[in-house]
Amino acid sequence: MAERAILLLVEGEVVEPKLLNHFYNLYGIHNIRIVAYKTNLYALYHRLKKDYADQHGDIDYAAIDVPLFLNDYFQLEEPNKLNRLDFSDILLIFDFDPQDPSYTSEKLLEMLHNFSNSTDIGKQLITAHRLKLDSLVPQMMSNSEKHLQLCIKQCNHLVQFNQMWVVNTSLLHFADEYGELPY
Repeated sequence: MAERAILLLVEGEVVEPKLLNHFYNLYGIHNIRIVAYKTNLYALYHRLKKDYADQHGDIDYAAIDVPLFLNDYFQLEEPNKLNRLDFSDILLIFDFDPQDPSYTSEKLLEMLHNFSNSTDIGKQLITAHRLKLDSLVPQMMSNSEKHLQLCIKQCNHLVQFNQMWVVNTSLLHFADEYGELPY
């Protein structure tokens, strides 16, 4: 039997797969399967609420099988179908997106609480992207100072959520925008 892979369900099609492939390659981990959901965490939440509603209209997390859900969502056919037995771990990696009209802290905390075990239905991880710098930190700072202040603000803001893992992709975006890192 082949070694079981790690399933990474990510929001975007370009940045997240690029970053995660690089990260896992650094550690010699090559048995990963990255699937881009192509929409945000709150759209996923509403889809799960539609597809896995219990008699009260709440999400029945015990009924969720992420690979089967993705097969249905993307209408995957053999040999591209996903099977839970092929994966040792499942990670759901999505942006924080507090500006989204569907965002509520209750939805976010519910997802984090229920997607809390990578070897069960999956572990939810939240990314914090570099937001518009000028709206968060003073204009007179250099770009590297703004970036540092932004990272501090992101961490301070997100620390209020218990059990939240943060993957900060702002360095990748900074490099994309300015052609270099501030260090």
